[in-house]
Amino acid sequence: AKAALEASLNEEAKSYAEQAVAMAAEPRFKNAAPNTFEGSAEGDAVSLANLVLGRLALARGDVEAAENYLLASGRIEAGQPVFWGPNMTLARELLKRNRPDAVLKFLEECSHFWRNDDPKARNWAVSIRGGNIPDFGANLIM
Repeated sequence: AKAALEASLNEEAKSYAEQAVAMAAEPRFKNAAPNTFEGSAEGDAVSLANLVLGRLALARGDVEAAENYLLASGRIEAGQPVFWGPNMTLARELLKRNRPDAVLKFLEECSHFWRNDDPKARNWAVSIRGGNIPDFGANLIM
C-alpha cells in the first residue's frame, strides 16, 4: 500500500490498504495476544493501512475522512508504531491544513505508545497548541 501510494498508484494503494484492514480483522490476527507475531502484524496492518487511506483521502480533498483515518491508525495495542511511536506523516499534512484538533486527539489516544518519561508527544502537543508544526523527525518515516 505504501509503495503504491509513493508511486502515485492511488487505486492500487487503496486496494492494498483495504486488503490489509480486512486481513487484520481475521480472527487469527484480531484475537491474537499483543506480544505475538500475529498481534503485532494486526497492529502494523491497521496503522499503516489507515495512514495510507488517510493520505488518499487528503489527495481527494476529504479532510474529515483523513482525520478519521488518522485516529483509526492510532487505535492499536501492538506492532511497530507502539514500539517506535506513531508515524506522523498524515498528522503533519493535517496540521498544514490547519486541523490541529484531530492531531492533538491523535496524540492523546497514542499516549500509550511512549514510555512515561518520554516527553516527545507532550512537546509536540505544546508546539501544536502554539500554532506550530513540530519537527517529527524519525516519526515521519513510514
